[in-house]
Amino acid sequence: MDAQLTRFLTEMGPRWHLDVVGNGEQVFAFYEPYHQAESAKYPAVHHAPVTITYGTDERQQVDLYMPVDPDGPEPGVVMFVHGGAFIRGERNRSPWVFRNICLDLCRQGLVVANAGYRLAPAAGYPIGAQDVADAAVATITALRQHGLRSERFFLMGHSAGGTHCATALFDPVMQPKYAGLRDQVSGLIMVSPRLAADQDPRNPNVAAVAAYFGADASTYAARSPLTHLKTALHQSKERWPRIFLAMAEYENPLLQDYADQIKMHTEYHFYPVHNHMSIIAQMGTADSPLGAAIGRFCKAALD
Repeated sequence: MDAQLTRFLTEMGPRWHLDVVGNGEQVFAFYEPYHQAESAKYPAVHHAPVTITYGTDERQQVDLYMPVDPDGPEPGVVMFVHGGAFIRGERNRSPWVFRNICLDLCRQGLVVANAGYRLAPAAGYPIGAQDVADAAVATITALRQHGLRSERFFLMGHSAGGTHCATALFDPVMQPKYAGLRDQVSGLIMVSPRLAADQDPRNPNVAAVAAYFGADASTYAARSPLTHLKTALHQSKERWPRIFLAMAEYENPLLQDYADQIKMHTEYHFYPVHNHMSIIAQMGTADSPLGAAIGRFCKAALD
């Protein structure tokens, strides 16, 4: 990490929680020239000619990114799900966000799917997770139609995207329609996920949590992926995917508290100096320890 970037993140970190939306925009803007410089070094990554559509809403689409070398070893597949506190965000929020994640992992030989989903309040619990599950099934089907039959499929979500991925795999509400999805997923990758719904005043996104999970806080424990993850991870007879969990030093309030409750059951990574958005903005740059760690996690499952 160069000195300019270190100074920016060090100054941003302690005030991150005071304006998570505005500071997030600052982070993305600051990283943009780093991505422009890095992209110029690499040959183009092949974007699939067809965007997968898995529903009638314009957000129910998935973009496929393929590695440059079509004759290389059969790759694993990572489906990325963006965050946005359940109420905002999109899979292509700028020319490089969140394309940076796709390019980073493609450069490591992985196929990457960048998935959109419907947002609250119009799409409340568990619709976000259902969209993720439907997107995953559609992606697996489309790749098989393209002749790719990799047995290694990974779900990756950032922030609320991590919530939806965990819910899709572990929440009983997803049964029986998506009962077979967990058997098709080799790994769950969660970056700065919100693992529990709450109305804690320290949470800057309490209104967004209520917009997705509902106004009745008495339902939150049953709707929180943390509840179902803790149950599954303590049942050794239950088959569950390997879990990769990454957290930044400066997270949205309470996220680290929730992650601490399951991190001993995961491949856990902690990134000093980084915040809730820089932890993913770093991917695709010359200094991308998170991207490298995710690549190693996926390739370990491929061996």
